[in-house]
Amino acid sequence: MSLQVASTNLRFCLTVVRKGSTRKSIHSFAARRKAPESIAQVIKTQTKYKAQLLAAVGVFGFARIAAEEVVAVEEEGEVIKEKEATVEEAAEAEATRIATEKAAADEAARIVAEEAAAAEAARIAAEEAAAAVAARLAAEKSAAAEVAKIAAQDAATRDAWIKCSTAAAIVFVSWVVYLKTS
Repeated sequence: MSLQVASTNLRFCLTVVRKGSTRKSIHSFAARRKAPESIAQVIKTQTKYKAQLLAAVGVFGFARIAAEEVVAVEEEGEVIKEKEATVEEAAEAEATRIATEKAAADEAARIVAEEAAAAEAARIAAEEAAAAVAARLAAEKSAAAEVAKIAAQDAATRDAWIKCSTAAAIVFVSWVVYLKTS
């Protein structure tokens, strides 16, 4: 038995040496062995929680971005509708402006055409008046020439008459003289 006791004592001694003392304390070997396991487990749990937290933050961020995109799409839809309305209004305003400018240009073209027609009529009237004046002047010249011709014929006739009268007077006087002398 002594051998058994000795072996038990030896085992006890070895256990004491390994543990450091027979007292149960926090610093015992079992506690030391549990502590690293416990720390590893805490680290593993923290890692799991960190992963869950990261996943939750990611899901929350994704949900937020998705919600913002939906709101943004709705706002963009409204903005697009407003822009389309604005574009339509601008197009209508542009069409109105173009129609107004075209009407103004047509009116200006009509006025220019009327002025050109009036200017052409005035030019034609001026040409007709000039032609009438030229015709009147030609008629006056013609009449003056006719009057001058008639006056020249009258003067020639008068000269001829005077010559004939003088000749007749000379013949008469000569006849009277001849008859008295004969």
